[in-house]
Amino acid sequence: HKIENFFNNENRKELESIVGSTAYTFGIAPRITGFVYLTSNGRVFKLENENPRELGKKIEIITQISNNEKFISLGRTTFGDDIKQYFTAVTNNGKIYTSENLNNWNINGDIPIVK
Repeated sequence: HKIENFFNNENRKELESIVGSTAYTFGIAPRITGFVYLTSNGRVFKLENENPRELGKKIEIITQISNNEKFISLGRTTFGDDIKQYFTAVTNNGKIYTSENLNNWNINGDIPIVK
């Protein structure tokens, strides 16, 4: 049982999953809208809408925030009727990454997680 449990846990660590999604909007005219998805391995994907009233049909990778972190959450906050927005991605060890454009991500903080 111990060997089987070990391999099951090792395999589970390697599995990538979607850990968060949120809508986005860029610009005013024409307004670009869509959805962004974050995986546990830090890969960021988008589903960009055809126009503000019609959903997109193609999912594309945007970037990878970090390839040595395990991500657990994605969030978005907006200011001034969606004119300004920030995205945050959080890792399981408390690192906070932020972005204004979904392409460039910076570490903005580190929450001290008690282990």
